[in-house]
Amino acid sequence: MTDFVAWTSDDWSPEIFRRWTAISMVAAALERRVWVLTGPRVTFPNLYTFLVGAPGAGKKIIDRAKGLMSRAMLPGTKEPAFAIAPDNMTSAALIDDLMAVKKIHYGPKGQNYEYCALFLPAEEFSVLMPSYDPELVGRLNALWNNPEVHREKRRHGPVKDWTLPYPVLNVLGGVQPAYIASTFPEETWTTGLSRRTMMVYCGDVQPIRDPFAQTEGIAALESALLDALSVLSEWFGPIEWTDEAKKMFQDWWLAGKGPPVPTHSKLAGYVENRAMNISKLVGVSVASRMAKPPRRVLPIDFERARAWMLEIEHVMPDIFRAMVGKSDHAVMEELHIYMVAKWQATGHKSISRAVCMGFLASAVPGNKAMEIMMMMEATGWIRRDTSKPGDWYFPAPKMKEPE
Repeated sequence: MTDFVAWTSDDWSPEIFRRWTAISMVAAALERRVWVLTGPRVTFPNLYTFLVGAPGAGKKIIDRAKGLMSRAMLPGTKEPAFAIAPDNMTSAALIDDLMAVKKIHYGPKGQNYEYCALFLPAEEFSVLMPSYDPELVGRLNALWNNPEVHREKRRHGPVKDWTLPYPVLNVLGGVQPAYIASTFPEETWTTGLSRRTMMVYCGDVQPIRDPFAQTEGIAALESALLDALSVLSEWFGPIEWTDEAKKMFQDWWLAGKGPPVPTHSKLAGYVENRAMNISKLVGVSVASRMAKPPRRVLPIDFERARAWMLEIEHVMPDIFRAMVGKSDHAVMEELHIYMVAKWQATGHKSISRAVCMGFLASAVPGNKAMEIMMMMEATGWIRRDTSKPGDWYFPAPKMKEPE
């Protein structure tokens, strides 16, 4: 995990995207050969991960993952270790491609284990689904659940009945907030796909970097990463919890579904899936530290899985604010109108920055709120109340537009 983040440190991609790309790769490398035993439940660590950001936010890192996974070989062979979905795969071809990559794994006791595994890295997920496709969404929902058999009947083509034994799909897609807003209907947030997707948002503007900069020693990490992926391609069997890690999970979850719990209305369906997400992520953590058999979830794995999940949950609401797509000027107008109304209602009393930031929290991503306040002060739309300690403001007449 840390090796991949280091290997891609010269990529113009934020660290959170690089970290979750590595998490997605490890999950894909485990296919359906590894599972986490949580009480009576068997959880496979497959993930649907969306890297969400504006154009140029660094989603190109997905192509780096695709290239690395494509070069990984089964130990001692020249045979590719993993099946990667083609660039031009269509919704209709998803099941065909899964059937085409059927493989047999020979377990440690000589047993044959037949399954169908596919890694779908899509730097532009909009190419796969340019408009909302209920059929594709239904397939993704069904496959995420890792059924023992997935069956489909076709009205066209030579094969009328597809039967997939033990399918598993991992998705790593790049999307823009505008694409989500224009493509997914409102009911998406109360149905299956949103509940099953880990949305990783970065709204920060990437710093200017020297295009010729190259960190010394990075190239050597590629060989180590390929070796690690090769080793993971042979992992087989269950991952169980140690008593210490199990108690940590129980205490955290029973305290109120794992506080802090996301409260945004569009994340209500996602919240119900957080316990399963933790079970998947602890499996990824165990694999990323290359644990030896018997493979067990240690406290460090639970802590790391929880930290990964809370990191992205903290900024998930910013996705929906970014989807609104309002210009800075429009948000400034709205805040100024709000402040004038509040100023008049309170008998011309100044307004705290906390109140202003609370208004902006529902209008723009968190990283933009302070910029809006600074811009309004710099342009004279608001002025400080210097008679009070701290940050208090009066709404002022807006600066006229130049003629």
